[in-house]
Amino acid sequence: MIKGNYRTVKELAKTALDAGLSVLVLGHPGVGKSTLARELADEYGLKLVDIRLAHVDPSELVGVQLPDRNSGKLVTYVPEWVPVNEPAFIFLDEFNAGVTKLHQAAAYQIVLDRRAGKVKFHPDTKVMAAGNLEEDNAIVTPLSQALNNRFVHFILEPDVECWLEWAKRAGISPVMRAYIHFRGIRGLYNNPGDAPAFPSPRTIEWADRLYQKAKEQKMKKEKIKYLIASCIGEGDAVQFMQFETLYSQIDVKKVVRTGEIGTEDKHREPSFLYALTYGVASYVRENIKPSELKNYASGILRFLKQISSEYVVLFLREIVDKPKTFQVIASIIAQDPDLGHTIDSVIEGIGMYE
Repeated sequence: MIKGNYRTVKELAKTALDAGLSVLVLGHPGVGKSTLARELADEYGLKLVDIRLAHVDPSELVGVQLPDRNSGKLVTYVPEWVPVNEPAFIFLDEFNAGVTKLHQAAAYQIVLDRRAGKVKFHPDTKVMAAGNLEEDNAIVTPLSQALNNRFVHFILEPDVECWLEWAKRAGISPVMRAYIHFRGIRGLYNNPGDAPAFPSPRTIEWADRLYQKAKEQKMKKEKIKYLIASCIGEGDAVQFMQFETLYSQIDVKKVVRTGEIGTEDKHREPSFLYALTYGVASYVRENIKPSELKNYASGILRFLKQISSEYVVLFLREIVDKPKTFQVIASIIAQDPDLGHTIDSVIEGIGMYE
């Protein structure tokens, strides 16, 4: 079975769907399978029809036949979800979660024949299914080989870079993105198998939603930690709050104005540099107008010259979605004899020329 990150699986799955094939995506709980389905449906401009096989009776999948008093014949009543006159994106979520043989038999029609009972779907309808992996202690029922053979199969794996791209679009806070970037894959997904709350792309999104709401309400840090722990577990919540404390202590306004980041050993630690870079980039993109950036040119240059190239790239990645801001920063860097020669490679590294 082909494994890949979000970007890869999305591209391959879309090609399969374009070819009229049905796709089955397996992956850890909360890794982004449902998000993938929603994004694909949006890109196709189709209504998402979300069906959980384990939550419905098999008759709700293929319809029921009842006698008609007038004709004396059996009439098939089509399930409400069936797309008839217009295409749809049918998403069979939790596909392997405790389904019976009757469910699987009904799924044969949906997946391969593109019909429910005697009713054919619109020819442009897309069919995708998703399920969990047996290794995650999820409720998984083995699918018959006949049903497996009706799918194109992919396994969606967690990937920090792909998550960061999505998280920025989704409005995840800079501090949470900086924390995940710093922690890497263990910060993004770590299922111990015996704890109800653990880090996954889904629970990290929830934790950040609670974090942002708690900050709005000026909640005490101890209570914020409890909220975060309720999503990703106590150990990871403690680590996040330690990182958040570091992030909040950085005077980003002063850094942007003067470029001073300090000379102590702690100012060279990766945790500090990730917090610093995300914090400064967030402040620049959100609080300084492009027309005013040149007033801060000396401070920004001094800041960038004190950090390694990987953090310069990270800084530019954070502002690249603000084209005017990015262009001004790039012009400032290009004029500096020490940094100017790196700007083309940095821009190429973040995909500006792709």
